[in-house]
Amino acid sequence: MQILASALLAAFPHGFTTRAGGASEPPWDSLNLGAGVGDAPGEVAENWRRLSEATGLAFAAQDGGRPFDASLEVVPGAGSSWSVDVHGTANARPTVERTGAKLAVRSPNSNVGFPFGNQRAGWRAELGTGTRFETLTLDLNAGDASVNLAGTTVSQLSFEGNAVGNTRLDLSSATVARLDVAVNAGDVAILLPAGADLQGEVEGNAASVDLCSPAGVGLRLLVDENITASKNYDKKGLVRSGNAWETPGYANAATRIELRTIGSAVSYTLNPEDGCR
Repeated sequence: MQILASALLAAFPHGFTTRAGGASEPPWDSLNLGAGVGDAPGEVAENWRRLSEATGLAFAAQDGGRPFDASLEVVPGAGSSWSVDVHGTANARPTVERTGAKLAVRSPNSNVGFPFGNQRAGWRAELGTGTRFETLTLDLNAGDASVNLAGTTVSQLSFEGNAVGNTRLDLSSATVARLDVAVNAGDVAILLPAGADLQGEVEGNAASVDLCSPAGVGLRLLVDENITASKNYDKKGLVRSGNAWETPGYANAATRIELRTIGSAVSYTLNPEDGCR
């Protein structure tokens, strides 16, 4: 059995299996870890047993359900109130820090990511649209996030996701002055503001990032030359200017967004055909 590791993720406990070393017959040969795909349940169970033996880790039982242990939902609320509702086992719950106009919701330090445990947690954060947040920090490990900041004003929004999927940051109706996003081994879709200027940085490592920009917004995307990174900015009508790609007439746009989009083994897609889902 092969367990591969990436130098890009050296700071995080991780491993990637290959198809070698399992018990499954074709067409699932041989180390199929997915339940509910037609493979014999006994063979899938044996594959998990072999993986446990090879890694020394105790894995949760797999039932073909959702492949993440944590879910974060952020929604707008009424007035100036805010709340974070959490359910799940104690050691899978996030920490919530609130000081004045600063709010942070962070994953626990323990490894609760699929498939390294059975601690499942759900989080829901409701932010009052009447409150101005100086900083909003969201850290998520091995999970998915739905962040809707409609009507919310945030001076600085930071999101870090490690091994995340199905993650959506909807800023289209928000006022966010500064945005910092880091995603490692995952995918994220970012809906950019329609009526407020924004600056920031998005960094992806072994990641896929979708950016949805409203019509009429001036967009300036700065890039680093990295042969492992890809982007479609030219195909979406942006014009190269030094180390940046800009929408024509950027300097005179009523709303301007400037983002540094960097990383390794990352794919940036501007305004994907099916939108930012």
